[in-house]
Amino acid sequence: MNQLLKIELTKILKLRMIYVLLFMLLLITSSYLLNSDHITEEELEIYHKLDGELTEEKMEKAQEASTDQVIGQDSHMVSTTEKAKKNIYRAISSIPMIEEKLVSRVSELSEKNSSSASMEKAMINEIDVSSYSYHKGPEEIIDYTGTFAFIITGAMLLAGLSSIYTREYTSKIDHYILSSKKGKSTLVWAKISAALIYTFIVMLIWEVWNLVTKGWIFTTEGWENPIQYKFGYHSSPYPLTMGEYHIIQLSIHLLAAISFALLVLLISSKCRNSLFSFMVSGAVFGIPYTILEIVELPYWLKEALQFNFLQIMRVDFLFDEFKTISLFGYPLIYPLAAVALMVVIGLVCLLINIRTFKHKEITY
Repeated sequence: MNQLLKIELTKILKLRMIYVLLFMLLLITSSYLLNSDHITEEELEIYHKLDGELTEEKMEKAQEASTDQVIGQDSHMVSTTEKAKKNIYRAISSIPMIEEKLVSRVSELSEKNSSSASMEKAMINEIDVSSYSYHKGPEEIIDYTGTFAFIITGAMLLAGLSSIYTREYTSKIDHYILSSKKGKSTLVWAKISAALIYTFIVMLIWEVWNLVTKGWIFTTEGWENPIQYKFGYHSSPYPLTMGEYHIIQLSIHLLAAISFALLVLLISSKCRNSLFSFMVSGAVFGIPYTILEIVELPYWLKEALQFNFLQIMRVDFLFDEFKTISLFGYPLIYPLAAVALMVVIGLVCLLINIRTFKHKEITY
């Protein structure tokens, strides 16, 4: 089994196309390397002096800075020190608005008598926005994972796995495998294992690239800040730090990637042509998202279509607001619903894949 796994993994990693594609995708999604200014030691020192608990003095200065239009009007006339101070004060000045939204939401929920409202209220009450620190690095790392990583993962899985079975059919090797005792059963597990290892390698590459490049430009300080400080998550009820959220973000992305990889394997096993396998798998990955973007749909259908591989790999829509699905009268939050769906799809694809080739052994 180990030897067969090594052979199957080598087959995937020997595909030159995946290296060219990976290089192009990393290049295309890394324009920030040219457009972003590195944070200087001087700026970082200023941020560190203003880090910590949000005192009344900091809040007053922040409110003053938020109404000052100097940077917007003539930023080249302002010193680096003043820029850094004004930037952090302006960021701090937005925190009371975030807190006000959350407090207002708790008041609304207090008037409702439902398990869903109680759950959301309990979550919001655990959010702590009493301190602040520099967090540009973590914010950008999270943003890359939700904006570009799904493109890399999806494209690499399609390129590397859509021909994993069709190659055997084209070369007629499947005839020899089917005629050997337990050959197909062993092979299918080797292919599945190789596909999962490949999926993990793809994710590891772009995550390391993400951490290294964003850390190089912005540093990786600030993971302890609440996710509500990141744009797009101001109304999120989830009491998570940026560090906690990123771990969850990666975990859900990996689960969705594994589920999609198993589906690609299943499609490949049913197709005799590599191009057709690629096209069908690509359609499954991209069409639901395209429909969401260009077609006006009823709310319930739009929400249902959100639970596709691409969107779940992005993760953000699961946490930006409090959303639930009623399951036998019990509110199931979107993140758990997405995890459950990916597990079910993955297991179904796995079982069908195994059963298909077991049947082929018997009927050959």
